[in-house]
Amino acid sequence: MTNRAATPSILVTRPKEDAKALISELEPRNLNLLLEPILDIKFVKGPAPDLAGVQGLLFTSANGVRAYCARGGGLAFPVFAVGNATAQEAEARGFDTVESAAGNVEDLCALVKVRCEPKNGALVHPAGSAIAGDLGRALCQAGFEYRREALYSAEKARKLSQKCINEFYDKKIKYALFYSPRTARSFGSLARGAGISDECKRVSALCLSEAVAMAAESLPWGEIIIADTPSQDALLAALDMELGRLVQ
Repeated sequence: MTNRAATPSILVTRPKEDAKALISELEPRNLNLLLEPILDIKFVKGPAPDLAGVQGLLFTSANGVRAYCARGGGLAFPVFAVGNATAQEAEARGFDTVESAAGNVEDLCALVKVRCEPKNGALVHPAGSAIAGDLGRALCQAGFEYRREALYSAEKARKLSQKCINEFYDKKIKYALFYSPRTARSFGSLARGAGISDECKRVSALCLSEAVAMAAESLPWGEIIIADTPSQDALLAALDMELGRLVQ
């Protein structure tokens, strides 16, 4: 039997719904999992978005897909997703046509410019109340009509759980995963409030992108590791490299 107490712990900071698929990927690895959602997703109630004259939907998160479907949005419109996880969520929800930019907001903008024509109608972006990047400005500069629908909010946790604090003090946490700049910044402020900044010096922060890594720099991590591409597969590949070093 594996001694779980002897295995390293990994901090998962994703919202609960987003963490489900990640946890299923992490479970086969020899890690203790600590789920500590830093953001809580709240859908905004209201009617289905007005999609008259729309040629396509832009999704920059799986939560945007979920919030759009919760409002009864139609599934017949082409979907352009920022990454594979978001595209998979759209496919699972029943959208007819889904294409992934497999990258970041800049990649999504480039994909839209190739696949769409400004004359064919507006592009609607079901998103949160706070967004990263400036997709709308870039598309408007390219001549597109861009409309953002704020269909959910991501509320920051007020404090870290006592279990999380204890695991940092007990030196159990070896890795922390961060998927967004806001999550990394929010964790930083919560960690400082909990008095565990110094404990982060023994932890490696694995970040989805350079922007996430910059936000994570507010804490003195032992190491900040950036995924080769902004995808979960690349982030987990970076984690696997770190795990490989433990057994060498």
